[in-house]
Amino acid sequence: MALETGGSLYWRTRIDNTGLKTGAVQAKGILRGLTRSITGMDVFAGLGIAAALVFAKITKEVYNFSRNFESAMKEVQTISKAVQNNFKGISKEIIDMSKTVPDNAQKLSKALYQIVSAGYDGAEAMDILRTSAELAVATVTDTFTAADALTYVMNAYGIAAGTASQISDKLFTIVRLG
Repeated sequence: MALETGGSLYWRTRIDNTGLKTGAVQAKGILRGLTRSITGMDVFAGLGIAAALVFAKITKEVYNFSRNFESAMKEVQTISKAVQNNFKGISKEIIDMSKTVPDNAQKLSKALYQIVSAGYDGAEAMDILRTSAELAVATVTDTFTAADALTYVMNAYGIAAGTASQISDKLFTIVRLG
């Protein structure tokens, strides 16, 4: 039966909620005990645990990055004579390049694979990779896409299209003009 009192509506539901009340009391007790346990811990032990967890996460990420980068470079090595002859040197060049462009070393190595598969290798491929990374920044895309466009134009039009840098400038102008 509903009664209106002071602008509020009250009614009797006849639902037994004693179990709910008991559960709430038990949950509060568990939380109090947990709070006591946490506050009783040595602060420096807690900091040590946190530092160890952060270190473990960073170590795992570095390992995964290293493994993925090496795997991507081994893919390039399957089709590139230059990488076959100088795996460490070209890997270092790509890592160094990744410090100056937005894409990481793994993405750059994927773009290098694209460039080599388009028929360019060695110093020429690395020049195209750097130009592609710069074009990617200017055209708000990634290095792989820029490398794909650049090598497509270079292969389609040959030497008449100009150097990678000249073609990059033309592609940027096209993007800028819409």
